[in-house]
Amino acid sequence: MKRLFMYRKCSALVVGILLSAAVQAQDTLKIDFREAVDLALSANVDYQVLSNNMEVLKVQKQSALLSHFPNVNINSSFSQQKGQQTQQIEGQIVVTSVTNEVVNAGLNVSMPIFNAGRRILDTQSSKLAYEAGEKGLDRASQQIVFDVARRYLQVLLDQELVRISIENLENQKETLRQIDGFVDAGLRTLSDKYNQQSEVARLESVLVDAELQYQNDVWDLSEYLQLGPGEVPVLEPVDPSTDKMGFDGMSMTELYDIAMANRPDGTQQTLLVESLEKNLKASKAMYYPRVAAFYNYNTFFYFTG
Repeated sequence: MKRLFMYRKCSALVVGILLSAAVQAQDTLKIDFREAVDLALSANVDYQVLSNNMEVLKVQKQSALLSHFPNVNINSSFSQQKGQQTQQIEGQIVVTSVTNEVVNAGLNVSMPIFNAGRRILDTQSSKLAYEAGEKGLDRASQQIVFDVARRYLQVLLDQELVRISIENLENQKETLRQIDGFVDAGLRTLSDKYNQQSEVARLESVLVDAELQYQNDVWDLSEYLQLGPGEVPVLEPVDPSTDKMGFDGMSMTELYDIAMANRPDGTQQTLLVESLEKNLKASKAMYYPRVAAFYNYNTFFYFTG
């Protein structure tokens, strides 16, 4: 029993020293929950992809709106011709070298008059797709906040468990010192001492497990926040009294209705279906005749050198 106690004590001491050295070798970054969320939003690849897709949807929406205006094209060109020109003057053939410069300019205006509502359907489809993208971006933001909150609170819980484990271990060590005194005085038996040594060894093992769990969760949070090499977050505590739970006493049906009314991804899917329906109708509109008005004006300037 004594050898087992000493073995566990040495193991706990070695692990504690290694953990302390690992922490001291890192750069600490003191952050609160809001800062952690901001770091996660800026580092999350999927969220950045969705943000970039929103720029594409925005341009497509603007393009659909501009399709209702006339299409105006202005063009110009310049050309130069060099060669010989033959002329008959007073019965003689005269050959001269001629250089001609030509400048062309044109104005083309076209305006669709009727296309079976395709322009309107395209505009509605792009608008719905943009709104669906916004809902998808909101949902991605919510998921990141949830993931950060889960990891953030887990690290705080691990810190509290480590503190409790240290406190329990110190209390039991103090009890062991008291039992040693009682055994020396003949008031307690050796079995009581051995039982207390076993309890101290067990709590040392619990402390090592708590510290390992804390380190694992800290690194998990660091990886999710995409912190730099060697940076370890030091988290600000969260006051749970500031958060009020407004769902106490609600039934499952009521919670389901609230989720259906507020979940952005549910609204996103509805908007996507409506956008695709508009897009399908716009494609079918291509089977109908189209009427467009146009105006073309072209001119040129001729220079002879």
